Amino acid sequence: MKELGASVWVRFSDYAGGEYQYLPIWTVHSFDIDVSLADLVESANDAYRYLRDKAALAGGVVFLSTLNPDQPMATQAAEYVTGFAFGPWDTQLTGALERIGEEISDFIESKI
Repeated sequence: MKELGASVWVRFSDYAGGEYQYLPIWTVHSFDIDVSLADLVESANDAYRYLRDKAALAGGVVFLSTLNPDQPMATQAAEYVTGFAFGPWDTQLTGALERIGEEISDFIESKI
């Protein structure tokens, strides 16, 4: 699964000790303001589509850091991957952490 190039992997299974499932998470940090969350999500979704039958994958998540404290948190969804763009500021971080937790829980619950 290293072919996906994910920054982080979440590994989980059901309480009965079922087969492990994996959730790749890509983290992208850029000082370039022209980085497109939609392009990153689509790229990750294409890679996921290519490898989904070769591994027990449960969706994917892209995190894109933003530099503008006035920019609202953004999300972008594709068939298998959901992306979040946010920064470390209170207005962005609070909403992002809540949405990210919900999204990851949904990916896991759909596979158990």
